[in-house]
Amino acid sequence: MIEALISSWEEYKKVSAALRRGRGPVLLTGGALVHKAQFLAALCRELGRGALVLAQDEQSALRLCEEINLFLGEPLAAHYPERELTLGEVEGVSREYEQLRLAVLSRLAADPRTIAVASAGAAVQPTIPPGTLKKSTVPLAPGQEIRQGELVGTLLWAGYARSSQVEGPCQFAVRGGILDFWPPHLPQPARVEFWGDEIDTIAAFSPESQRREENLEGVTVTPARELLYTTEELAGLLQEHLDSLTKKQRETAGPMLERDIARLEECRDLSCADRYIPLIYPQGSSLLDYLGDRLLAVSEGAAVKESLLHSQFLEDEDIKALLEQGGLSRMAGRFSKGYGDLAALYQRAPTLLLDSFPRSYPGLALGEMVNIQANSLSVWGGQLDPLLEDLRHYLGEGYCVYIFNGTRRGALALTTDLEKHDIPARFVPEPGEYAAGKALVCQGGFSSGFEYPGHRLAAITYGRASSPWGAKRRSGPKRARGRPSRTSPT
Repeated sequence: MIEALISSWEEYKKVSAALRRGRGPVLLTGGALVHKAQFLAALCRELGRGALVLAQDEQSALRLCEEINLFLGEPLAAHYPERELTLGEVEGVSREYEQLRLAVLSRLAADPRTIAVASAGAAVQPTIPPGTLKKSTVPLAPGQEIRQGELVGTLLWAGYARSSQVEGPCQFAVRGGILDFWPPHLPQPARVEFWGDEIDTIAAFSPESQRREENLEGVTVTPARELLYTTEELAGLLQEHLDSLTKKQRETAGPMLERDIARLEECRDLSCADRYIPLIYPQGSSLLDYLGDRLLAVSEGAAVKESLLHSQFLEDEDIKALLEQGGLSRMAGRFSKGYGDLAALYQRAPTLLLDSFPRSYPGLALGEMVNIQANSLSVWGGQLDPLLEDLRHYLGEGYCVYIFNGTRRGALALTTDLEKHDIPARFVPEPGEYAAGKALVCQGGFSSGFEYPGHRLAAITYGRASSPWGAKRRSGPKRARGRPSRTSPT
């Protein structure tokens, strides 16, 4: 793979050595998004660890996630999306983004190689603490001793809704000695059959026909929502908070608290439970708490800082308005974390700052500064003449040029066409070797081409990346040529 070539370069070795020493954050400049993804893929592979990768916004995070997976050749990177906190009264609330986030958190807890890619805003949003996630994650297997009633209690506490039959994620149903449930991280629900207090069999089943399908070696109960509580527990927390308010505070927030307590005592859930996050999780928790021994990587640190400060301002304004309207009660805890929490990690964790252009970080003691000479290339539109012109230019300069042309069949056909035009080309199953003055044709593709002039390496890619693991993105304008263009910060 491409990262095998990159890992032999002096710039890469400096970055890797500095991260291993752990003497402050490392600043790597000069690369666009595609180059950042290559270095991250190579570092995670070499160091044998995952990463938390932060970008300035959701679009940049999605692109980074897709590119990292493409370079790794396996879906180790997962996008952790931002969600909207429901602080005011609403008729209902969707759990879709919560379930996506929980799936990523479960992967982080289970596999140290997992790479979570998030926007800065998503990374500091409140979520389930690691200890609570572990407590609510229960593996099940045939032959395991567990009472059916105990498993029902676990599902209720983990946020699953009881129904007559399971038709969607985060539901469960009980019929005699059979318990059906649908964990949010699985594409199908699972059927657990009991024999007394022992699990007899576990199988997947169709939610449409309700028919049992293939047997499973095991299944894991994972949380259905980020805020875990029973209606009784939350009602008790709200009553304690109500009792602690001053007379003036009760005049504004009291009616809201009393309404919510009454709903909970009637065993009715709250669609606006997010406004009680500081009571449910007083210690505060976010994606940053799942860092562990992973690498912390921040793309465009200045933009990330600006994004976090702006998000904190908007959140403070929303909270202020709700407090004045009596739609929120003043609590000791916090909702989202801030830039200060992220900056504190820079000195404690192995940190890589990835900037397109050199810039200073006042007050931050950098352990190493490394610059790479790199350009991004526009995608190739498929016309042969512009490709031949670019190849003759690069090969004349002694470059090794990789050409990614979609399918294996397309790559083999392009190799034949290039040979007919006296281009020294050959098909290779995957990138990884360096051949000066040669064109190496591969299957696959990326969102953009790239070149490293100092190492005489270039890559031209057809169309846009096609990845089974990355999120779908809107197509951008395509150019027919593959000539270099300096990139703007990403």
